Amino acid sequence: YRDTGEDLGTAWRAPGYDDSAWASGPAPLGYSDPVSTTVGYGPNPAAKYITTYFRTTFTVTDALAYTALSLGLRRDDGAIVYLNGNEVARSNMPAGTVTTATLAASGIGEDQSFHPFSLPITALLAGPNVFAVEIHQASPGSSDIGFDLALSAVMPEPPPPPPPAGAVRFAIIGDYGVNSAAEADVSALVHGWAPGFIITVGDNNYPLG
Repeated sequence: YRDTGEDLGTAWRAPGYDDSAWASGPAPLGYSDPVSTTVGYGPNPAAKYITTYFRTTFTVTDALAYTALSLGLRRDDGAIVYLNGNEVARSNMPAGTVTTATLAASGIGEDQSFHPFSLPITALLAGPNVFAVEIHQASPGSSDIGFDLALSAVMPEPPPPPPPAGAVRFAIIGDYGVNSAAEADVSALVHGWAPGFIITVGDNNYPLG
């Protein structure tokens, strides 16, 4: 993290930016809010730095192995999140271009909740990935800031294992639509189980397979 009050422009968002001289510590980070790492706010408590910068790197072995990405953002007061140099989330911040002097849209007090965002799978890269986040105060006299970030990824379910030798896998399904897209989805699901046979109950009619 960088808590020196300097204007870093936009270069700090890029994956290749040199942050080797930055301080570091476990999340959550901030001051006055319940935090694990306390960051600085400058020499004057009545005129605290508006913006504090954060970066972290994580590695993805196979970027195509996931079907969905979810971001959880804890921010006090406002934040903009960049992944590999591209903005992927903005919370409690004005629209348009921001600078180190841009104030958050509003003061929020001690907000320890994680605000959810859906991210496109294409935002991930195979190999190193970099989150860059800027936290903005709503006013120079604001009493606290807080920041934490969580990323969740969904992988497709693996196919079912083959049945043991001598075993028979079968499916039992009930009524579910007639010649519809929903019926086709059920049909595809059941066929994906690779049953030896299918038992239907009721007056089932599955012309789509």
